[in-house]
Amino acid sequence: MKHRAIFDRQPWLITPEALQAIAAFSAWDEWDEETAGDTQAPLYEVVDGVAVFPIVGALARTASWWADASMEDIGAAVKEAAGRADVRAILLDIDSPGGTVNGTPELAQIIADATRLKYVYAFTAGQMCSAAYWLASQCDAIYMTPSARVGSIGVILSVLDWSEMYKSWGIRVEVFAAGKYKSAGAPGTSLTDEQRAHLQGDIDEIAAEFDAAVLARGRQIPAEALEGQTFSGRGAQERNLAVVVKDRAEVLERLGVLGARPAIDSNAKAMTIEAQLKAANDKLAEIAAKEAAEEKEKDEPEEKDKEAAEDGEEKKDGEDGADEEDDEVDAKAKSRIAALSSENALLKSQVAGLSDVNAKLVAAYNKLEARDKDLSARANREAARIVAETGTSTPARVSARSVGGRDIEALRAEFKAIKDPKAQSAFLARLTPDQFAAL
Repeated sequence: MKHRAIFDRQPWLITPEALQAIAAFSAWDEWDEETAGDTQAPLYEVVDGVAVFPIVGALARTASWWADASMEDIGAAVKEAAGRADVRAILLDIDSPGGTVNGTPELAQIIADATRLKYVYAFTAGQMCSAAYWLASQCDAIYMTPSARVGSIGVILSVLDWSEMYKSWGIRVEVFAAGKYKSAGAPGTSLTDEQRAHLQGDIDEIAAEFDAAVLARGRQIPAEALEGQTFSGRGAQERNLAVVVKDRAEVLERLGVLGARPAIDSNAKAMTIEAQLKAANDKLAEIAAKEAAEEKEKDEPEEKDKEAAEDGEEKKDGEDGADEEDDEVDAKAKSRIAALSSENALLKSQVAGLSDVNAKLVAAYNKLEARDKDLSARANREAARIVAETGTSTPARVSARSVGGRDIEALRAEFKAIKDPKAQSAFLARLTPDQFAAL
């Protein structure tokens, strides 16, 4: 039980069965925590210009006796690969049930940043669940084989209640703590209703951040797919979680024909949403033109053969070699068209996502503007009421920032600057009831 502490009040982004397996390991006292997790294998290798990252097993922020992968190490390696001139794309080859919350958002942001410099794809032939899917969701595209599992978009926290067992052993636990949440989950005690609500609130907050990250790149994933379940290939593709491919080689082939990443979003942080939309639309037009050119190039050998047949020209020498060359050109053209079509679909999805974000920002701005107008109108109505009831002259215009002719922020600053309690009392005594309430 010496490793049990890692589970106390610890939220996880992992499948329940994987968490149970880690818990079983934690009870194994002979586990060598000094050497467990040590590895000399490189974090990635470059294959034909593609940096391939094998991300396997449970994930933790730092190296651990139970975790197979350190997210800090992976993050540093992704940054390195994104900055290398000989790397034009990155592939995250994932087989992971997830891991800890701690470290996941940070690595996800590093991956998102890398997409501004290189194409970044995620692929799994095994598991891409929970924390692992959070990471994958920041990539340009997500691929999986038909039998792989993806999803588990949710957060889990287990709290063991040993109180009845302790009671049966004649053991009574008394806990002395400062703060009503400090003792939540203490061995031999049960959670209070307030403690349960606090823990659930923490879980809900993390889950909301998880959902937002998954949808941030414009993927149209339905809300019912964000309930912690996993999906195989067909189910995942129907819900827009991933695209099904036959194997990793197909993904590498798609990356291989894309070339270097265009610099349309290298300054994405400084670009406005409108600018990003324009850049994405310009890129869509460029890809459409390339697709048309590739189709034309593919059809040219067929047109030439047709013309040769109509003219009655016969060229027996080298016919076999010419046919093989035409087949090779046709295969390359088809491969490039498939890759460009995939990029086209990806950019369309991103445009839809950015449009949705833009609409939400406009709606939020309009809501804030309406609220400000409402506050001002209410304040003016209150001023008119005071005049009607007291018969005094109209006071200075009342607003959310000014009451009784005094700026509220200035009053607050003046009050904070007073250190002597008596002077503070005298200051408050000089305020009108409205000013006191606003302060």
